[in-house]
Amino acid sequence: MIKAYPLIDTRIKNVDFPSNFYVQPKDLDSTKAKKIVAAAMKGLAENSDIRYLVFSLDKYMIFGIAGFTRKIAEVVGDASKYSQYLSDKFGRPTKAFIGYAVDKTDITNSSVPDVSMDTYFDMYIEYLTKQWEEPIIKTEYLSSPVCELESSERIGATPTIVEVSGRRFIEKEYFYAHKEEIISYYFNKIVSDSTISFLSGIDKDYNMNDIISDISVSQDIINSYKNKKIDQEQDSFASSSSSKSDSPKSMLGSFNEKFKDIGKSPKPQDQPYEKKTPNSGSRNKTIGIAIGAIILIMIIIVRNPIGTFIGIVAAVILALILMMFRKK
Repeated sequence: MIKAYPLIDTRIKNVDFPSNFYVQPKDLDSTKAKKIVAAAMKGLAENSDIRYLVFSLDKYMIFGIAGFTRKIAEVVGDASKYSQYLSDKFGRPTKAFIGYAVDKTDITNSSVPDVSMDTYFDMYIEYLTKQWEEPIIKTEYLSSPVCELESSERIGATPTIVEVSGRRFIEKEYFYAHKEEIISYYFNKIVSDSTISFLSGIDKDYNMNDIISDISVSQDIINSYKNKKIDQEQDSFASSSSSKSDSPKSMLGSFNEKFKDIGKSPKPQDQPYEKKTPNSGSRNKTIGIAIGAIILIMIIIVRNPIGTFIGIVAAVILALILMMFRKK
């Protein structure tokens, strides 16, 4: 048998979730614990799977389930019996974390608690009915464990963990096929390594690995992380290649190549001959006027066939003028 403290976070008929837990050990750091429990309940929907959570905080091993109470009651078979406790005064379905806190010193010889869904729900109802109708929630602080849980020695099987970009995943279907072994594994592992924690049943990417180390998710989420990693590696490679081509050394070489002859006097034979032409500005102006006149004449020719002869004569004259300018 393992002695344990009940640990519950829930709303009641008239009040939403309390700042601390509904019931908890007196010396538990509720701020840190609530942060992890809140992550476990993030994104819960009425049709979500019941989630399993295992983590360590200071001297306590904490484990339990998170989900909508109606879903838990349906699994237990007590949904009709306790229907008045499954939604608040506004008709909103209630959700809860229902678990236990165990002093690590009370865990010996790979002892793992054997807690059924019935045991979780019966404990929840026992404490919930004490304050269900109250206008406020008064956290019940416990100075000693009040529950005794059946236990057995189970080391559990090391699960298949997929690591992608620093995140650790267990495929959802694999977890449900080996649920008892995986939970036993984490319970024993976390007793000696408080950096590890586990949560099952995540159906969307909530990016909570900074709070919970190992998460059971769908294969689609795992694939999406793998694809992101591939994209990031490709972007990194492209950026690396670009930075090499744009490195100071290569840029300096290109700069020197382009401007190596600046300041040098060209050889005489390399200097292009350019005939100095006075009044080049006025000559260019005359050429421009001539070209404009040719365009105007062509328009006249197109619109008035009678002026064809005049247009041809004018074009010949302008052409002769242009030739004279070129000779000069």
